[in-house]
Amino acid sequence: MPDNLSGPLLELADSVITGKPRPGLPPQWDADDWNEFPGVVLRGELDPLVGHWFSEESLRPPRWARHAFRASLHYHRQRNTAMVAEARRVQEAAAAAGVPLVFRKGAAVCTDYPDLGLRPFTDLDVLIRKEDAPAVAEALAGIGYQQASNVPGKQLDRQTRLFYALATTAIPPFFRTSDDPFLPFLSVDCATTIHLPRSEYGFDFDDTYRTARVHEETGLTVAGGLHLAIDLCANLFITNTTVHYLRQERHHRLTPFLDLHLTLHRNTGLLEELVDHALRHRNVEPVAFSLGNLHRLFPSDELNRAYERLAPHSADSRLLDRYAQMEVAPGLVWDKDLRARMFSTATPPELPEAAVAL
Repeated sequence: MPDNLSGPLLELADSVITGKPRPGLPPQWDADDWNEFPGVVLRGELDPLVGHWFSEESLRPPRWARHAFRASLHYHRQRNTAMVAEARRVQEAAAAAGVPLVFRKGAAVCTDYPDLGLRPFTDLDVLIRKEDAPAVAEALAGIGYQQASNVPGKQLDRQTRLFYALATTAIPPFFRTSDDPFLPFLSVDCATTIHLPRSEYGFDFDDTYRTARVHEETGLTVAGGLHLAIDLCANLFITNTTVHYLRQERHHRLTPFLDLHLTLHRNTGLLEELVDHALRHRNVEPVAFSLGNLHRLFPSDELNRAYERLAPHSADSRLLDRYAQMEVAPGLVWDKDLRARMFSTATPPELPEAAVAL
């Protein structure tokens, strides 16, 4: 994003996470900056956060900007309230069936933000035992969910089942519709382990469940500090280095970085524990990638020291190992400097045609 816009937005995001004073509106912003502002904000998924910012009466943004972004905050606040209620419903259905589960990602962190509307999320991510998948499917069917392909309403065919069985650590997602105007469509994604596909190390369900905690505000069973941090790093690494997600422009989203920033800020000693664990279990690449780029967004001595411990064990050539099983277009050549170019505003990545990452 342009530096004149990104600076205040990143300062705003950091203030929300750490409690530092909020920035003011840059006096040098002109009409062109305000015209570009909505696109930059929406690509980064920062619209509810900006709405929270513009709720301060001392600020004087253009009237259209104040109304539009405050409306976004209201929308996400209502939507997330419904999402948390649905998560409780899912947890209760699973408990009635005698099946434990752990909530991940958005459902685990959304209420840790100062306002429930600040963290957009679109689905419920849970961790289950692989052998519990049939019982989970039955429990979710009992509250109106149907297992399907990634496209709602599309029949779950053999090819989709094979893809999930062979290329992922998840089972096909569950969907249902709702009469709630803020949440007309719901989905539940069930993973069976936390790690990178085909990586050397991962957490199975029992590892995560032993350290899970009951969230004091939502009552949901959520991943504990270290497991949550590793899960967030793995998700960041996958969505920022996989062609399928790059085509969806997932790499523009700042929400996953804010989740990691918030988790590390709220848990004293977690950053050092995360680095120690990554080195001990050879799970360096996703953690180094995430901390290195988090430091670029929110520079700090602590993040810099953590990344410097990991950097010697994180080679760019290893980044390409993930794509050994990719089905790619003829002539595709991976650029080993993809990571650097991916975060450069000057040279956006040139993505290959017809590439599908497993």
